Amino acid sequence: MQLVRASEPTGIVTPSEKPAFNRIREDIRIPGAFYAFITVTYIMQNPIGFGLDWTVAYIIGITCAVVYLVGTAIYGKNRAARKLTLG
Repeated sequence: MQLVRASEPTGIVTPSEKPAFNRIREDIRIPGAFYAFITVTYIMQNPIGFGLDWTVAYIIGITCAVVYLVGTAIYGKNRAARKLTLG
């Protein structure tokens, strides 16, 4: 059994050692989903847009925000996997 000093890299990245740019990318999804919800809801409800009832507009806005969150999460995982395989 070989002992490793705490200052030597082990190859295991813990959440506290996660690079800052990855945390920034994760944090960007929340405002993006919020603005997707606001924009889609406004367009669905406004008479210049589709002129739908507020309830229907909210449902469509929430659905679009959830699709945005899921889509960006899947895209991020696929892109990370691609970068790992490319080296």
